[in-house]
Amino acid sequence: MSETAQLEPPPRLAIKTLAVQLLDGDNAGQRVEASSEVLTVGKARDNDLVLSDKAVSRYHLELNVTERGVEVADLGSTNGTFLGSARIERAIVPLGSVLKVGRTSLELCDGEGATVPLSSGTATELVVGATPVMQRLMAQIEKVSDSEVPCLLMGESGTGKEVIARAIQSLSKRSRGPFVTVDCGAFAPNLVASELFGHEKGAFTGADRQHIGAFERAHGGVLFLDEIGELPLDLQPQLLGALERRQFRRLGGQKEINVDVQLVSATNRDLRVEVNEGTFRLDLYYRLAVVVLRLPPLRERRDDIPLLVEHF
Repeated sequence: MSETAQLEPPPRLAIKTLAVQLLDGDNAGQRVEASSEVLTVGKARDNDLVLSDKAVSRYHLELNVTERGVEVADLGSTNGTFLGSARIERAIVPLGSVLKVGRTSLELCDGEGATVPLSSGTATELVVGATPVMQRLMAQIEKVSDSEVPCLLMGESGTGKEVIARAIQSLSKRSRGPFVTVDCGAFAPNLVASELFGHEKGAFTGADRQHIGAFERAHGGVLFLDEIGELPLDLQPQLLGALERRQFRRLGGQKEINVDVQLVSATNRDLRVEVNEGTFRLDLYYRLAVVVLRLPPLRERRDDIPLLVEHF
């Protein structure tokens, strides 16, 4: 008889999911099942349902299964989301509803359901919360820490985005490296590039000494870009280039500087809306949002309040 100990399977949470049936257009009859409570629709390749309809925006709408029905959120699309003749920006609609996006009709159907992993416990000491939504977030943190891919944190102000970013680093092989924060909304537009990439003496008026930027200071660790949605549009190609090549030049410099950082960005705005509006680059969004973590507000995790009171 084997004496090998049997490992307990990791905990999982059963969730409701949504399916969408295409009623017309080139893909009429197609049914798409969501793998989580949220399903996104648009032309961009990272949507759950990718449509070729030219009247559909890159990120057109987001559907979220709730206890009250399906929450429909238009993402600032050009041609809108319609329920009958009513244009919807945000509303709760029942299953069976038919939405019109561009020239395509979508029927909202009950999905097959799914299970998602919960935390193994390694993040518990870093992030406070015992509710299912927080245990699920902790499991996502553990996965991101292992992979070291760029991560985008989305959440309202006060949801603890910097705490989550530090937890990601603490669980990764970069735990002993630097953690450098840049608040992209805290600097004048003409100073953000210097803060990110540094500058040489004499690079511009007032640059009386060399400055080492955040990318260099974060080498071997994590660079946390808070309020990334505030990054000026004309600076976005420079950030994209640094991320793609893993090298950059200081302002006024000629030397290419190699850098090794894990990037964690955060925003309280929906960058998909800004992509649609043309104020945020789609290629940069793809680079930042390899993994997206949605941070729940306290009103969605009220049972964690006693733990938070005890912790703080």
